[in-house]
Amino acid sequence: DPGRDALDRRSDARARAMIDAGLLQACRGLVERGYTAALRPLQAIGYRHVMPVVEGTDTLANALQGMQRDTRHFARRQRTWFRGVAEAVWLDPGDFAAIESRVRAFLEAAAPRYSEGAR
Repeated sequence: DPGRDALDRRSDARARAMIDAGLLQACRGLVERGYTAALRPLQAIGYRHVMPVVEGTDTLANALQGMQRDTRHFARRQRTWFRGVAEAVWLDPGDFAAIESRVRAFLEAAAPRYSEGAR
């Protein structure tokens, strides 16, 4: 758990990265193909913020602010939910050795065991 401040910074950066990666252009392409903001998939974070920009009823700056706010809220809800999962293992995302060790142990425990003669 990186903590709330770090999570907020990551969430804000993720929203910015979506814009930088071409979300606005992707939404324009969807509209050109006849899709509208009323479609359920276009109600997802990002799409629901950028579609009004494509329609000319909002600005990209406002869309980004809304995306960042809603991404932060969503990440906080996920964090709260995961706290209630007893089996969840919290690791520092920068501690690659610990992550590798946990993944290796998980895979070894999940691998089917065969006896020598039964292949």
